[in-house]
Amino acid sequence: MSATRAHAAPDWLVHISFYFTSPYARSALGQKASLRPVCQEFIEALERCHANGWTKFIGACNQNKDDLNHCLRTERLTRTKMNREKAKLRRDKTDQALQEFRAL
Repeated sequence: MSATRAHAAPDWLVHISFYFTSPYARSALGQKASLRPVCQEFIEALERCHANGWTKFIGACNQNKDDLNHCLRTERLTRTKMNREKAKLRRDKTDQALQEFRAL
């Protein structure tokens, strides 16, 4: 270690302190909360838990994260099912138009 860094904080401590004090440390969940209004309460619960310092590192937020993942998965499956049905209708409509075109 150089003489200038003899009393400086170790790099890992600098990175951790930056993480806790940086405005960039905020989760992207808050930014996407408006995209997932169904899971809003789960997102807020997880962010409240993560805002409480070390709780996210010791596993205290795991249940909140599992609840959020379950909500997001349920929403995704519902959205996927609706999209599949819409695609089937579009495909049927396209096939019908193609058959009419070939009949000409």
